[in-house]
Parts: sequence; C-alpha cells; structure tokens
Amino acid sequence: MKSYKIRKLKSSIIDKDFSFLFSYEDAFKTALMKPAKLFFLDKIPLFLYDEKKSFFRKKGGIYMDYEEILKTISRWMEAYTPICKKDDSPLFQLEPPATEEEISAVEKQINRRLPDSLRTFFLCHARYLKLTAYFSDDFSEKLPPAIHSLFSAFLELSLDDLPSLNESCQESIRVCLAEPEHPSAAQLQNVLPLTWVPCGDLLVFDYSQDAFDPPVLYLDFYAAEYHLCVLGHSFGDFLKRYTAVGLCGTEDSQMAPFLPNKTDGIQPDCLNAKLFRSFFFSE
Repeated sequence: MKSYKIRKLKSSIIDKDFSFLFSYEDAFKTALMKPAKLFFLDKIPLFLYDEKKSFFRKKGGIYMDYEEILKTISRWMEAYTPICKKDDSPLFQLEPPATEEEISAVEKQINRRLPDSLRTFFLCHARYLKLTAYFSDDFSEKLPPAIHSLFSAFLELSLDDLPSLNESCQESIRVCLAEPEHPSAAQLQNVLPLTWVPCGDLLVFDYSQDAFDPPVLYLDFYAAEYHLCVLGHSFGDFLKRYTAVGLCGTEDSQMAPFLPNKTDGIQPDCLNAKLFRSFFFSE
C-alpha cells in the first residue's frame, strides 16, 4: 500500500470565485481543538447558509451541512488530547477547497464523476483533510472488553491523491479479488476508493448501488469478515456516523464494535458507541 505524505497547509489561499463563501470566525477557530497540533487556514469555510444553497445546486453539487460534523471532529480531537501518547498530540489538517476545474480534472483522470456528497465537500469545504490521534496504553487499558479494540482515530481525504489511489485500488483488486469465481468479483468492477486504511485495506464507493451518491463500503483484500460491509449510505452519511463514534479506525477491527451487521452502516446510537462516548462526554 502506498504511503501518503502529510502536507502542511498553505496560508490564506482561497479561490477568488468562492471567496464570498468564507468568513473568519474566532469562535469556530477556538472550538477546533486549540490544545492540539493544528495547522489552520487564515479563513475558515462556513458551511453554506440558506441563501447560498441555491448557488451550489446550480453548480451541480448537493447541499449538505458539514459545519456540525467538522465542529464535532474538533471536539473529539480536543477531548483526545489528554489521553494520547506522550509527545504525539492529535493532528487535524485542512486545506482550502478545490475549484470546479480541479475537481473536473481529477474526474477525467479516474474516468467517472465523484459521488455528489464528496464532490460538495471538496468544492465547498476542503480539498484535503487529515486527522490522527493515537491513544496511550494507560487509556486503552481502561476500556472494557466490548470496545477494547479501539486504539486510535484516523481519517485522510485527499482530492489530489484520488487518481493514484484508484490505480492502486484497481491493481490490488485485480491481484487479490478479481477471479471470476470470487463472490465479490462482479461488484468490485464498479468501485472507487475513498481513502486508505493503515492496515492496507480501503474504504470504497460502490457505484453499482447508486450512480450519483453511492454507499461507502469496507474493502478487505483478504475478504475477511467485514469485507464489503456498508459503513454509510453515502459519503456524507458515512462521515456523520463515523464522527459520532469518535472517528475510531479506520481498520475494521476498530469499527467492528459499532457494526451490528453488514448492511446498516456504523451505528452511532448503539450501546458500544454510547459506552465509548461516556469516557469523554456526558449524554
């Protein structure tokens, strides 16, 4: 699996065509995990107030309110700061949104249109997002057996890396899973990777289920228990569910406590999710 280099943010680079959608908000900036390592923009994307929704519909995107999701991510990263490994504070990185032309160029390279809710995220919020938090051994030992597999939070979303990630994904499918007799061979002919998993697997979109905003599935190259398990019914749905359980993963072993079956996605209101949140927040 290819390793992807962590980027440092460029400062205050906002595309002029979209500058009216951005505003500097001290309150929001402060909320975003001040104690942790944070490379932040001079301007922070606001998430499309009502009067701006119609603009994005005209641009071919779909409106989805990511503001609360990103605020919840920041609260998790702040909450993780005291329980992370020494000298390894949580990291949360964002880069400015992409332009329509940049997204179209990537779509030409991968030979398909991006899922609507992911396209909106890249166009309106960030072209790149990465977060990491590795829990200390002392904290991990306190977790009860039902959630003892949780050891980190992780997510990387990159518009620019999608073409190379897609090439790697298709090659790995060809080598590992594409035999005609393999039960998932036909389904895997119509997938696009969303992001890589540290253990070597991938999260992918399954276009065979929805051509416009497909579900997010777990792709296990050993076709183990959680192979092609649904994590969310679209990118936006996945991100909302994944954030609600602390962004633990993205390995299947870490998401397993929140996956009662293979079709309904991550369950943010299950007992294990509530148990994990109880270590940080009162509900």
